Amino acid sequence: MRLMAASRLAGALLISWSASLAQTGADTERIRLVYADSLVGLSIDGKAANKLSGRVQLVQGAAFLNCHEAFWFEKEDRAILVGDVVVYDGNRTLKADRVEIDGPMRTETATGNAVLESGRRRIFARTMAYRQTEERALAEGSVRVEDLIENAVLKCGRALYDRRTEYARAEDQPVLVKEDTASKKTWAISGRVIEAWGNEQRAVVSDSVAISRDNLQGRCGKAEALAKPDRFVLTVKPVVRQGTRLLSGDSITVWVDGPHFNGALLVGRAEIVTEDSSGTDRLTGERITIEARQDTVRRVVVESRAESRYRVFDDQNVFEGVNAVSGDRIELVFERDKLERVTVSSRPGLCTGIYTPAKKSQIQ
Repeated sequence: MRLMAASRLAGALLISWSASLAQTGADTERIRLVYADSLVGLSIDGKAANKLSGRVQLVQGAAFLNCHEAFWFEKEDRAILVGDVVVYDGNRTLKADRVEIDGPMRTETATGNAVLESGRRRIFARTMAYRQTEERALAEGSVRVEDLIENAVLKCGRALYDRRTEYARAEDQPVLVKEDTASKKTWAISGRVIEAWGNEQRAVVSDSVAISRDNLQGRCGKAEALAKPDRFVLTVKPVVRQGTRLLSGDSITVWVDGPHFNGALLVGRAEIVTEDSSGTDRLTGERITIEARQDTVRRVVVESRAESRYRVFDDQNVFEGVNAVSGDRIELVFERDKLERVTVSSRPGLCTGIYTPAKKSQIQ
C-alpha cells in the first residue's frame, strides 16, 4: 500500500451540513464527513483517500458513523472505520473494532468484537456483514444471539438474521438456551440447524435434535419450541425421558412450566415405559395424554387399542402383583405419583383384565 500525504489540517476540522450537501449534491445516501480532528489527503493503491483521525463522525443517509480513525474514499463512496466504531441509524446499532462501508453495494462489513443491537435482540460475532437495503446480517465466528425479553440465547458458528421479520437461521453446532427467571434453571435444544421467528416466539430445530431441561431429555429428527404455553413438539422418531418414564410415539408434545414437566400428548404408536429398581410398567395405544403439574403426574388417558401393564403395591409399598388390562380407553389416576385408580371402557365384550399375584409374576 502506497501512502502519500497531500495536506494536513491542524486542530479541529468542522464541515457544516450545508457545505457537505453542496459538495455531494442531492444524493444524501452517499458517505459525507461531519467532523474530524485532523484530515490528511492520501493516495492508497492509486485511489484518492482522506485519512481522518481523532474524533471522527461521518454520515450515510440516516446513519451516523463514529470512530477514532477512518479512511474515506469519497469518489468511490467507501470508508474504512477503525477504533471503537459505532454505526447508528435510529433503528439499530452496529459496533466493532473495524467496519468497512461500501456505499454502492449498501453493505457494512464489521470485524473484531462485532455487535448488532436491534430492539430486544443483540448479536455478537467475530465478523458480521450487514446489507442495509435488505436489513439482513450474516454473523460468523462464536455467534451469540440474545433475546433480552425472553432470556433466550442462540449460540452457533454462523447465523443469518433478518431485522424486518426477526427471523434467524443458525448453523454450525447451534444451541438454543433459555433461562427461567424464577428458578434460574435453563433448558437447551440443539441440532444441525435452528430457525427462530422472534415475532412468533417460535423455533424449529432440524436433524439430530437433543433437548435437555432439568429432569427431561428428548431426542428426535425435528422439533418445534413454542411459547405461550411453553411447549416442545417432537417428530421424526421422537423419544423423551421424564424422570423414570420413557415416552415414544409418532409425535410427542411436551408442556413445561419453567423447569417443570407439565404434561404431554403422544400420538401414533404411543407408548410409556416406567422403569425403576422394582420392575417395569407399560402403557400403549394410539393416543396417550399425560396431565401433570410441576413434575408430578396426576392423570393418564390411553385411547384406541389401549393396553396397560402395571404393578400393584399395598399401603406399605409392598409389591402385590401385576395387572394387565386392555380396551378402547384406559384412564389411570395418580396420587402423589402413585397409581390410585384404573378405569377401562370399551364396547361390550372388548375389555380384558388379568391380575397376576406377586409370587407368580415374579416367577414369570
